[in-house]
Amino acid sequence: MALTLSWVPRNRDLQADLLVDHFAAGTTAPAGWAVVVEWRFRATSGDPWGAPTIQTVAPPTLSAEYTPPGDGFVQVTCYAIEGGLASWQGYVAECAVSGGVPITPEPYVDEDAQGYVDELGNQYEDL
Repeated sequence: MALTLSWVPRNRDLQADLLVDHFAAGTTAPAGWAVVVEWRFRATSGDPWGAPTIQTVAPPTLSAEYTPPGDGFVQVTCYAIEGGLASWQGYVAECAVSGGVPITPEPYVDEDAQGYVDELGNQYEDL
């Protein structure tokens, strides 16, 4: 089963003077804009990450798919390219997979059966 990463384009030139909610609908992508997605796999948490599977995706396509070779861990890094310049930092996320499907973490519960939520309301999870 394939993992799918999708996104919405942002046009920083058109939106420079606007406050845009993170979950707001996308805008028209700037000319020459694309997203680079790097997928890496490892079977166990102690293994090094494998060589990346790299996809460069340009609009109108706004998603990328990857099928992990087995159970283990997937790391995905994505960044934008525009006018030959890449984003300074890519966004990196990791997840455990079983049967090609991300394993949903369980909420963290301590020895007293109490979950933990920090002062910002973030719920901590165990993998």
